[in-house]
Amino acid sequence: MYVQKNKRIICRVQEGHAQFICPHCKKRYMVPLRPNEKRRKITCHACKQKCECTFNRRYTIREMQSGKARLDMGELGYMAVLLHDISCAGVGFSISHGQARKLRVGQQVQRIVCDWNPRFPQHKLIIRNISGEKVGACFTKRRQFF
Repeated sequence: MYVQKNKRIICRVQEGHAQFICPHCKKRYMVPLRPNEKRRKITCHACKQKCECTFNRRYTIREMQSGKARLDMGELGYMAVLLHDISCAGVGFSISHGQARKLRVGQQVQRIVCDWNPRFPQHKLIIRNISGEKVGACFTKRRQFF
């Protein structure tokens, strides 16, 4: 199996250990981590290949989404967004350049209309983070998505 050079692997962290799966030989390891370690190169003991890993320390699992949707802003109309991920607590998406001025942290929006995913929750959202074109929002009602 060929793995692109400089491609990072995302490893899930559980109780101070990363669950590492070698992309070359598929061998599994539990690698101990330092408390605030965010990334590291890990060498596989079986095939001796080095992989650069990023560690995911989130408590809730995020499901990757990729597609266009619309953000229902109530009286202000709709805004086109590009979904990135969703969890039971919230959603991450990006907006087109210059649209960030229409949103502010703490603002409540009606919902995200996603025609291609019928399981997408139809709850109100609160904007929690705006970083350039990327936006993070949490659901007002916590609901199990998976």
